[in-house]
Amino acid sequence: MSLPKLQIPTYSVKLYSQKTPVKFRPYTVKEEKVILMALESNDKVQMFETIVELCQSCVINDIDIYDLPMFDLEKLVVSIRSKSVGEEVTFMNRCENCDSRTEVTLNIENMKNKNESGIINKIMLTEDCGVTLKYPSLKSVNLHTDKTNEELDDIYKSCIDTVFDKENVYNFDDQPKNEQEDFINSMTVEMINEINEKFLSKIPTNYLDIKYKCPSCSENIEKRFDNIISFFI
Repeated sequence: MSLPKLQIPTYSVKLYSQKTPVKFRPYTVKEEKVILMALESNDKVQMFETIVELCQSCVINDIDIYDLPMFDLEKLVVSIRSKSVGEEVTFMNRCENCDSRTEVTLNIENMKNKNESGIINKIMLTEDCGVTLKYPSLKSVNLHTDKTNEELDDIYKSCIDTVFDKENVYNFDDQPKNEQEDFINSMTVEMINEINEKFLSKIPTNYLDIKYKCPSCSENIEKRFDNIISFFI
């Protein structure tokens, strides 16, 4: 007689880029072993890919994790981790005043989202030509990033959805790479600044704050972490 199958609970989380809540399950002991093996490798690329693959396995909805923007991946990782092994993360933090290190425990469920109002995703570059913009997804960032020579304009390639003029609309990702680069490089500084000001600077970001008194020098420490994934890799 076979052993009974365990019923694993499911939860849901609302992601900014998704219209409906995303359902997920906690990760299993087997999956946790894979995470620990990746951590032991000290290879950040492998660790990041393992986290993405873990999220894909735990998510019940039919979505591609690589289509999510980074801020949604962070929220998903925090939610899965919290329901799997707990919401507290312990790490050593350095005091900038006396250089001593203190063990700090952080509740990752206290993560907050900075969501600027007035984001504009359609910008006219000239009188006749403009762009529509999208949140850079994991897939687009990986697609446009040369790991041996990262270029400053990668972020712009990743966030341009379409280019349009009076007659046509062009899907940016469908265009040859050299034409994408030529288009980016032909922009003026004023055009780039407008994209930065109206869109990139207002993309939602997640953050966690810590506050404590250094036990060595009594310095009041306040620190903000805005790279949430770094807690897990």
